[in-house]
Amino acid sequence: MLTPFINFSFQYRSMAFRVWANAEQAQTGLAFLEGRLGVLPYTGDGSNRRQQTLAILDLAKRFKGFTVALPDGHEIILSAELKTDGPATPAWALGEAISRLADTKRMVDMIESLQPHRHLRDARQQSTIAP
Repeated sequence: MLTPFINFSFQYRSMAFRVWANAEQAQTGLAFLEGRLGVLPYTGDGSNRRQQTLAILDLAKRFKGFTVALPDGHEIILSAELKTDGPATPAWALGEAISRLADTKRMVDMIESLQPHRHLRDARQQSTIAP
C-alpha cells in the first residue's frame, strides 16, 4: 500500500472528518472525504428522534456526489470523492472538503441535533487509522 500523500482530519462540532489520498490518487486529481456523523438513534433514545434521523438520511441521498452509509455499528458515515483537473494538493483538498461540507451543513447540523448526548461526548475521544 502506498503511503498517504494527503492525510488529515478535522472536527466540526463533535463530528470527525478525514481527507486522504495516496500519491498516485493525488497525482490524478483524486482525494476522499469521510465524515463520521454519530450513530443512528436507537428506539430507546426516542422513536421520534430515530424517525427524524432516517428522514434526514433519506434526503441526504439526493446530495450529488455524496454517499451515506449505516454500517453494522449503526454509525452514520458521509463520504465523497473530491476531484480536480490537476494534481490534488493538501491545500486544495482542505478547501474542497470545506466547500463540499458547506453544501451539506444544514443536514449535518440536523443530524447532530438528533444525536444522543452520550454519543457526542464519546465521539470526541475516538480516532481512526488511515486505510
